[in-house]
Amino acid sequence: MPSTDVLVEVADWESVQARAAHLEAAAAGAYAPLLDLVAAPFRVTVLSPLDG
Repeated sequence: MPSTDVLVEVADWESVQARAAHLEAAAAGAYAPLLDLVAAPFRVTVLSPLDG
């Protein structure tokens, strides 16, 4: 990683619904303590497998 200020999560979701439920929990404040630690705007990159 080029920056030590980067948080990376790699996840293989069971379903679209599982991912949506997780994101809803995050929006409801489940990640508040973590976000307080980083306290800066963050970006998200979603990687998907290539078909074929």
